[in-house]
Amino acid sequence: MTITNTKATGGVALMDSGTCTYSSIKSGLNYSTTEDNLGLLLSQLTKVKQNGRGQYIACCPSHDDKHPSLAIRQTDDGKILLKCFCGCSAYEIVSAIGLSLTDLFPKESNYSTPIKNPFPAASKMANGAVLPKEDLERLVIAASRIGGAYE
Repeated sequence: MTITNTKATGGVALMDSGTCTYSSIKSGLNYSTTEDNLGLLLSQLTKVKQNGRGQYIACCPSHDDKHPSLAIRQTDDGKILLKCFCGCSAYEIVSAIGLSLTDLFPKESNYSTPIKNPFPAASKMANGAVLPKEDLERLVIAASRIGGAYE
């Protein structure tokens, strides 16, 4: 078992065989989870209450919040969703507690599985086929958008 004292966040993390237990000094509650990021997030918030499976409410750390206005939900695929009903962005929320937006997503994911043929028009053109006018116009528009994204 590893004990880590996180002075900046006011919490203690106990790690044992892949499961983390986060104890929050701010809220006085303990969180056990195999999803490190959710436990870490919850340990740094105040007035945290669970209101469903993978759903919590808490005070928003990015503004002076006296009553919980932040909804936290973890999806079945491990993503953490944040909604501040006072209008704070997810970036403002995670930045206020020293996390980043990447901490809201699972470490390993299957979000981007490779597509076998992502550019069928290019394959056809490489084999000497002539594209119909409509497809050629769409290809020109796509190429200009991709070029614009690099600028």
